[in-house]
Amino acid sequence: MYVEAPVTTVTGSIVRWIPQGPVVVNPGTFADTILTDLGMQRPAHQQSLGGSHGAHSDPISLEALEQIDADWIFIGTLNPEGATALQAARENPLFQQLSAVQNDHVIEVDGTVWTSVGGPLAALQVLDDEESAFGQASGSTAFAVSR
Repeated sequence: MYVEAPVTTVTGSIVRWIPQGPVVVNPGTFADTILTDLGMQRPAHQQSLGGSHGAHSDPISLEALEQIDADWIFIGTLNPEGATALQAARENPLFQQLSAVQNDHVIEVDGTVWTSVGGPLAALQVLDDEESAFGQASGSTAFAVSR
């Protein structure tokens, strides 16, 4: 399997949307490790999240949505209430101003796979989602991924 990733360094955010709003999944978590292995970096302002407190994720307010912006945003929900909240947020001008939104680089993923503990089957799903996302990118190069 080949995962298409842009030639230049790109950034990616992993976000879980809950009824109360967005939660940034911190660096060093399951899906982040896979993104990193494929050469994607987290935005600079996310590098220190989770730092000393070791948390899995950090909630942010709708007013701070710029904190989730990156070249690519992988966003998932865990339940119907979160999905409803995400759909409502998509209408928010602050959401629409994100560069990933404007470039059609927001990929909805299964939140139970991307924002939880993971495992071999979850890793395969994350790779499939990334392959689908990077297939949209122009000027890309293939990275071989062993299964």
